[in-house]
Amino acid sequence: METKIILAFKCRLLSNYLKDDITIKHPEYESTIVRDKASLIATLVDDASNVLLVDEFFDPTNIVELLEEIRKKYLKLIIILLISENNTIKNLRVVNKYVNGFLAKTPQISNELKNALETIREGKKYICLQSQGIILELIRNKKYSLDPKKINTRITPREYKIVKMISQGLTDKEIANNLGLSSRTIQSHRRNMMRKFEAKNSLHLIKILYELDILP
Repeated sequence: METKIILAFKCRLLSNYLKDDITIKHPEYESTIVRDKASLIATLVDDASNVLLVDEFFDPTNIVELLEEIRKKYLKLIIILLISENNTIKNLRVVNKYVNGFLAKTPQISNELKNALETIREGKKYICLQSQGIILELIRNKKYSLDPKKINTRITPREYKIVKMISQGLTDKEIANNLGLSSRTIQSHRRNMMRKFEAKNSLHLIKILYELDILP
């Protein structure tokens, strides 16, 4: 599949660096820079681009409305939001409805881009592991519904309850008290889930489950 990327950035330094880096590391990708909303809309209308990398500061006062507008018009467009750890977007859960993934603004963006696109094209959400604050913001205090169709093949109801509490920031002792189990049992379940999903740590586990839509 041909990949044509729009880089929506206000910052000339960052956008020029990213375009040059993408050209070097992914010569099969074609990229175009836009610096304002009018140029972005015009490019989407006139161009056959299928990926949009948009910086969180591209339209800081109306980024949510902009993403909503683009998503409604271009359902198949892959939208990835580039965001800093101390992000300025308050409604991340709303933004999440309109984007396909999040990448952290680091010098390694281009290195991770190919993996992000492959993940998204498989129908999954992509969240850069470096953006820990994003992951926790998206799932903390969220209402969970137990969907047996999703859970039976990948995760047991008890594991689901445990990982839900992990995502809410509870310790092993607190989870054990809530479920009437021992801390050692909780630790065992945590290890089993990490092994099952090949997760490096608890945060990585939550990220994987979220991308697989097991944690909705």
